[in-house]
Amino acid sequence: MLKKILILILITGFQMSCSSKKKGMPLFLLMLGGGTGGSTDSVPASTSTIENATDGSAFTVVPTDASTSDTGTTTPPPPSSNTTSGNGNDTFTPDSSGNAGSTQVSSNIRFQVVNDTFQWDNTISTNITIRVSNEDGAIPGITVKVSEDQSTAGLVQFLSQGVTGANGEVTIRITVRPNVSEVIVTVFGINPKTGQPQEITGRIPIQVPASTVADGGSNTGNGGGSNGGGTVVVSPDIDLTTGNFGGSNGCVTSIDSDCDGVLDADDDYPTDPTLGWIVRSGRNTLAWEDYYKVSYIQNGTRNPNNDMDLNDHVTVFSTETDYTPAGKVKTIRGIFTHVGKGAGFNHDLRLSLDVPTTANVSISYTSRDGNPIGNMNCSLALASAANAGDCVGGNLTSAQLKNGILIFPNSSNTLYGNKNAPNVGGTLNFVLGMTANFTITFAEAVDLNAGKNLSGGHLNYFLAVSGTGEKIFRPGFYHSSGENSYDLYIDRITGFPFGVIVPGVFNYPREVTNIMDPNNEGKTGYPAFKEWASSKGSVSRNWFEQIMTENQKAYIVDLKTNYTTKPYTAVLIDSVHKFAWQIASGLVLIGFAFGLYFRRKLLQSLALI
Repeated sequence: MLKKILILILITGFQMSCSSKKKGMPLFLLMLGGGTGGSTDSVPASTSTIENATDGSAFTVVPTDASTSDTGTTTPPPPSSNTTSGNGNDTFTPDSSGNAGSTQVSSNIRFQVVNDTFQWDNTISTNITIRVSNEDGAIPGITVKVSEDQSTAGLVQFLSQGVTGANGEVTIRITVRPNVSEVIVTVFGINPKTGQPQEITGRIPIQVPASTVADGGSNTGNGGGSNGGGTVVVSPDIDLTTGNFGGSNGCVTSIDSDCDGVLDADDDYPTDPTLGWIVRSGRNTLAWEDYYKVSYIQNGTRNPNNDMDLNDHVTVFSTETDYTPAGKVKTIRGIFTHVGKGAGFNHDLRLSLDVPTTANVSISYTSRDGNPIGNMNCSLALASAANAGDCVGGNLTSAQLKNGILIFPNSSNTLYGNKNAPNVGGTLNFVLGMTANFTITFAEAVDLNAGKNLSGGHLNYFLAVSGTGEKIFRPGFYHSSGENSYDLYIDRITGFPFGVIVPGVFNYPREVTNIMDPNNEGKTGYPAFKEWASSKGSVSRNWFEQIMTENQKAYIVDLKTNYTTKPYTAVLIDSVHKFAWQIASGLVLIGFAFGLYFRRKLLQSLALI
């Protein structure tokens, strides 16, 4: 009887704790995780990385073992332990001399300070140029990849790759989050003495203290930064000279199954030679200020209606981009959810692509409850911006792609006529908006770095506004003409941007909460934003991750709590509140059952005495 009672109580308790959860994990696993930090500083490149890059000893040789799939994440051993062991491809014939063929490497690395390093999208974008040569001259056809392990501790993430040309040179463009200050460069080739694949790998800084750049070594450029502090973005320029290292002159199928030049460890399509890797943006928030009028920007006068609250149209999104082995883009997929509106105007959200080809665009919408929307209300906030394929997709010409693919039509419909940004002290009645899913497949793979397609690693999204008749773009795409050129989408008086992309889910400001806070009264949830903007991005690059005081929390919309699924611990707490009397009764029954059990045991023991 006791066992039946206990089983009944346990089943009841389990059902109560699980009745409201969507997904979860054991509580003890959650307790092992730590919280997010409050620092607004970027992770500095290690001293050893900077010193090694300066004195030219940053690279070491690591043999590629074909029996392992994780060829890109090997920790390099000390130079003294370099070997040439490993399982190569039998199609390569070792040098007949029989020498071990240990590879020697010398490098010359220069820091080139990136001009105009301020990127309003809270990312770091830079080029890495590397030239590979041996005793016979430049080596073409060498695969060079770039990865990083700072954004997520313990995880090496592939960023991009390229192949050296006839001059042995390749330039690779990378974009990382602001806490990444050094990356891993890996060069793949064949040791002709052994016929075996080998890696040459090393860590390269992409952000360094301003004083490091200004104080010399082999570095060039000027420091920048606020009050002599902060960091600057650099574009490493690397000469790599090797002995016993060359191109493969063919395919090493043990590490590249489809022979497309992208190693299986990094190839998202290992059996498709036309496709290589996928770049995943992760979750980001796109936030706009809608009262843009070009007249105020052009004549340099203050815009009285620009309240700088970045809450007029807010979406949470993520994208995936399919790259070919040559580094061109074949397909873009996006998921956008409308999560915030603090404006009286209505808006359309679009994407402009400046490419010399056509594309097939498919788009679909789901409601806030996740159900597909069969007949989307495609009324526009700005009818003059209408384009072919709005809300339905289709085959779009190059001109139509540039004119703007519609992601969301009239924001009055996509957020069901609601606003999600009350004034300070006002009650937040959060409403989740619609979600748009789109796929863009180009007829021919395109180079998105050509034309006005990318800024800070993100695509050229823009907002069309009903009340002003304007189209608003993010900073970095369009500048005025003339000698004193300026960015058309940064306020000329305050330096405020009209659109930003923030990594993760962003708790955007409440209505009329000035994120720039020009009077320094502390009336903002993000006091480091002004420092970041004023320093042109050289300090407080993680301004959006700082820990807020209770006073500062009053100035933001807590989107993270309302938008994301509650963690398992929160579900358990909710269950305790919801089923308080059942849980209390269950605990009483458990106590009563254990009392009966121990009473019986005690009586049995006494009977035996």
